[in-house]
Amino acid sequence: MADDHKNILPMNNKYEFSSWFYKIISQSNIKFKSWLKSKGYNSPKQFFNNFTFSDVNIPHGFFRVFNDRIIVESKNAYIYLSFLSDKIDKNLILDLFLNKRGVVGDEISQIHFKVSELLSTNTPNFINKMKFRCISPIVVSKPALSFSGHIFNQYLNPSDNEFETQFKKRLLERAKLFFNKPFIQDDISINVGGRIQKKGITFKAGKVDQTKIIGHKFNFEIEAPVEIIKSAYYSGFGEMTSHGFGCCETF
Repeated sequence: MADDHKNILPMNNKYEFSSWFYKIISQSNIKFKSWLKSKGYNSPKQFFNNFTFSDVNIPHGFFRVFNDRIIVESKNAYIYLSFLSDKIDKNLILDLFLNKRGVVGDEISQIHFKVSELLSTNTPNFINKMKFRCISPIVVSKPALSFSGHIFNQYLNPSDNEFETQFKKRLLERAKLFFNKPFIQDDISINVGGRIQKKGITFKAGKVDQTKIIGHKFNFEIEAPVEIIKSAYYSGFGEMTSHGFGCCETF
């Protein structure tokens, strides 16, 4: 992060970070666009839909929370990025993001940053029964009808009866898209354990079309065909994954 700016990050920053990532991907070089085409992506936007990222991680003791702001006192922070692809050249990602600069925030406060390092994580040993923890909230919803007749998204808690059905539905959609194989909900078993943290995020904060998104952080065990687990791990569990929701790690 730049030294010559006071870095104050809004708590509601998902839309702003996803916009920056999309800008970088859409302005990618010829090599990356050629790679996209070779993998069957017709546009950077299509690739972006199979992408997720974690919450911003700031070293403990180097930030303070004041109202809806995070006062960043560290020169370094990191975000996990994940792409759904059978194989991606690390050099392509380095060329795409390394040394890129950005400003993320709203009219009140921003952070100025530069991507100084990219590190790859170890690939999990994918098996048909695995445990995950959320490093960004998982969003699961269903369409509902208001008293005025307006259709809206009703966000579901993992303890809600319909959560598992809708969660599985998203898993099947993603796996079918990438592996082009038929799967059914009976192929999947989900067990949520431990504390469930509710996270309310204002999307497009301060804009005319701002909306409130409700997600949850929790640990869970999933038993399913490896293809289903793999596609969700790389592109995110649940909905709105390209906006920084549903990023998980194994434990």
